[in-house]
Amino acid sequence: MLEFIFQGSEKAIEFCHEIATVMQSEFTIDKDEAISRINSKWSDCVLDDEDMIFHESPKFWAYDIYYGANSRWWSYNEEELHKLTPASYRLINPAEQ
Repeated sequence: MLEFIFQGSEKAIEFCHEIATVMQSEFTIDKDEAISRINSKWSDCVLDDEDMIFHESPKFWAYDIYYGANSRWWSYNEEELHKLTPASYRLINPAEQ
């Protein structure tokens, strides 16, 4: 099973697990894909207890990471979201970090 490859405080890592849980629930993806998508988004970051990620909810980040910020996913109603194509992501092997 994959884990996060970026550095983060305990609070930040727990928050990322919450994001992954929302992604699994909302988009019916497995945990490895959710973690891979989060890793792709924040692989070069160090997340601490005061990080800007806490200014949004796990659900916000789940949608933003899954669809991509440029998709403007927030401007679609729930019935239209299925028309969006999920953002591409890269599978990052922790052994290569």
